[in-house]
Amino acid sequence: MPFNDCMTYQRFDDAFALRKYTHWRLFLERDQYYLGRCVVVSKRPYAYFPMKKVDRDELFDSVIPTWNNAVHTLFLHDGSNINSFFSEQRLCWNLIPRYKEPRTFANIKFIGEYYGETPLHNPAGYLDNERLLLLSEYMHEVLP
Repeated sequence: MPFNDCMTYQRFDDAFALRKYTHWRLFLERDQYYLGRCVVVSKRPYAYFPMKKVDRDELFDSVIPTWNNAVHTLFLHDGSNINSFFSEQRLCWNLIPRYKEPRTFANIKFIGEYYGETPLHNPAGYLDNERLLLLSEYMHEVLP
């Protein structure tokens, strides 16, 4: 299946693409329940684990640390939850920054009321497209 025919890719359109890697693409997640939440999508189809070593190495040695540094630079997050899922045979990773105390971005307050627990849907962090594009600009400024 071509990458741009993937439902995951359509969900994460180029307006919110933050960075391309050799084996991955980093997108700003439209659902900003946790400020700075992103998704990493594999460029190659995966039907199952294990990942190829080159994919795994790039993900854990480059993609995740780069995202982590960018979010920390912008919002001083206190930790992260990282989990994988499959969508249309694409391996994806949720990168979810966690906060002990509330953070405010573009006059929206993000409350980390479940810090230390499984991240849950929190509609208080909804950002409209204008604010999402602003967040994307900020992320672009700090990503190498």
